[in-house]
Amino acid sequence: MDISVRSTRPATHRTGALVVPVSLDKRRARTGDEALDAALGARIRALVDGGDLGTERGSSAVLHAPEGVAAERVVLVAIGDGDVDDAAL
Repeated sequence: MDISVRSTRPATHRTGALVVPVSLDKRRARTGDEALDAALGARIRALVDGGDLGTERGSSAVLHAPEGVAAERVVLVAIGDGDVDDAAL
């Protein structure tokens, strides 16, 4: 398995799986990059609002072949309440 970590614009990064931490502070999704949710057509917010991404830390959901981003899959991982930053990861 080849794993790499890069700093780039998530929506334009070509990869097999883009892992995105999602803060669920007061049931409001925050990714730290609202442009990514916009590129996905607000699908992150829709998953949270619809209850498809659990509220417990470590809950996850996968978007397969999502339109609007270059990644083959977007893996959303709930990190609990609070800001999305390096300390939360």
